Amino acid sequence: MVIKMIANLDNLFFEGVHKYTLADFIAVTKNESFKDKHFNNELLLTHIGKYEAEKFFQPKTFAYNIVNHSKDIGKTQQELISEIESFYSYLNLFVFTLWFVKDNSINMTDAHTLTLSPNMYYTVTNLSIFTNARGEFNDVYFTNKEINLAHRIFINLEKVYTPESEIIKQKSKQNKKGAQEIPYDPNLKVSTYYNNLYKTERAINFLISARKVKYLPQKVSLYMPVFETLFSCGIANEVTQRVSERVAKYIGKNAADRYAIFKIVKDAYNLRSRYLHGDEISNRHTSTEYLKELSYKVDELARNIFYKIIMKDSETFLLSNTDLDEYFNKMMLS
Repeated sequence: MVIKMIANLDNLFFEGVHKYTLADFIAVTKNESFKDKHFNNELLLTHIGKYEAEKFFQPKTFAYNIVNHSKDIGKTQQELISEIESFYSYLNLFVFTLWFVKDNSINMTDAHTLTLSPNMYYTVTNLSIFTNARGEFNDVYFTNKEINLAHRIFINLEKVYTPESEIIKQKSKQNKKGAQEIPYDPNLKVSTYYNNLYKTERAINFLISARKVKYLPQKVSLYMPVFETLFSCGIANEVTQRVSERVAKYIGKNAADRYAIFKIVKDAYNLRSRYLHGDEISNRHTSTEYLKELSYKVDELARNIFYKIIMKDSETFLLSNTDLDEYFNKMMLS
């Protein structure tokens, strides 16, 4: 049996005609002749139709994997589906990882799988659709250096994040704080495992929610739980002031930079408070251009924070709330 998996990557452009290999089994390229040779066949056309096929075969960057299972004829259908889902799960995670390098609205679309001998067709639905920080969909260009950086981040990301799809598939997941194991129940949603998630995992899940939203007041508002999850340490009083100061201190380069960051976070908090409580927002927050700039700045702060955590401080942010709070208190006084 031969399995052919493919997905277009909208809005992604990169240098040359190189093929990047991810996680040893995902290839990313823009080689149109390869796409046409291996995927433009009767099986695909029959299932997606002429109109969708014309869109699918337009010049775009795409990712693929072709596997020959001649040695594994005995694989069950469920095992094959699991293998297919793993490909798209890893690919979706890498697409998300590109955000840690720079703002983008790259999305995995048109995900199709063909199996030959026997001939079968699968598709993947419910794909995440991300906008850029300004709530827009624009092409973005990545250099070879930036793609390679994304690959390094991808490798390190597992220290602080496991996709929800992978958690759901586990029959049980040991609480990372050492608490009692929660038995797997396929009828329960992933929220059952909320207390089992790392602080960084919760923050990234909030980030994913923010990146999906186009409406800017809501988008900015959804970034704030990202900062709170990472910096509040479960302390309920004076959260706005505490988080704003800690964010500024953690990534600010000097006094002027820290003060500018502090003002950005406070401004975003002001918008979040009014918007989520159903109040009228301030005049400056009714300006589309102002909101785009604020959202871009907040998004950039989140990216700088996560980059530092993933590449340098992962162990620090896996500390208990008490120990992490002590770390921040010492940081503020240093």
